[in-house]
Amino acid sequence: MHAQSTFDFIDEFGILKNNWAIVSQDDCQGIINKQGELVLPVKFDYIEEFGFYSRNLAVISYNNKVGFINRKGEIVLSPVFDYIEEFGCYSRNLALVSINGKKGLINRKGEIVTPTIFDEIEEFGMARRGWALVKSNGKYGFIDKQVKIQLALNYEYIDEFGIVAHHLAVVKKEGKYAMINRRGKEIGN
Repeated sequence: MHAQSTFDFIDEFGILKNNWAIVSQDDCQGIINKQGELVLPVKFDYIEEFGFYSRNLAVISYNNKVGFINRKGEIVLSPVFDYIEEFGCYSRNLALVSINGKKGLINRKGEIVTPTIFDEIEEFGMARRGWALVKSNGKYGFIDKQVKIQLALNYEYIDEFGIVAHHLAVVKKEGKYAMINRRGKEIGN
């Protein structure tokens, strides 16, 4: 890619990456290398440094939506998300993403591991070790760290395990309360 000849601002080389500098023109940002070639076109709202979210990913924003670039300057996660949580908040290797209020998860490579289909995703381990409580269309269930459904989203309510009895949680389904064990099996059925 060839660079334009002038910019409103050229940041210091090496802040983002050794031979790259963020450039600005008309309130948009891009990246050039030391040869003056565009690594990333000057069209982004902002570009963050590598390492804030992940060592090998930097956040980019375009039309107030965020995504990631890698250290080659390639867009690895298109800027379509309203926000991206930091890695480690939900699980060490996963980050929460959101589009129009619907949530999903991405991995450290910037790959979508679950689409943005949930209304809520709680942190892994809050209700049960290795599982996260999820909600979609008013129903709750659990996913595991491999983002597989471990308890179908059939419940109107799921309490934390251990509140009423060790290793059990109270659930509400079709207006009736029951209990489930840590494997997600209803007790007494």
